[in-house]
Amino acid sequence: MVTVNSISYVTSPGYMTIIITGVHQEISVMRWFDSYIDELKERMKLDSDYQVAKMLNVSRQYITKVRNGQPMGAEKIIRLANALRRDPLELIATANAQKETNADVRAVWIKLAKEKGNKDDWREK
Repeated sequence: MVTVNSISYVTSPGYMTIIITGVHQEISVMRWFDSYIDELKERMKLDSDYQVAKMLNVSRQYITKVRNGQPMGAEKIIRLANALRRDPLELIATANAQKETNADVRAVWIKLAKEKGNKDDWREK
């Protein structure tokens, strides 16, 4: 169980800084899905979101929606995780954290996502 005393966050393109203070933990920087799309573009040397969409078998408009905060469905998350050679649980936990409104539940999803590899320093890997 995670006890949360306060939660605050600030968004910027590709990242959300989340400060959760509680009895057990403090969690700070976390990636969102637009940064995973950027990582895929970089790793696969893709020039556009259209090419990402083709690779993931979705529309370019779907990629735009994801960039604007819409969570991906589980099947598409697994496709993206496989393309990035990442643990699908990292991306599933990230998606759940991104859409969760309850602070306690969100803190659990964030913790799992970070344990599975969601870090703000992905370009250094």
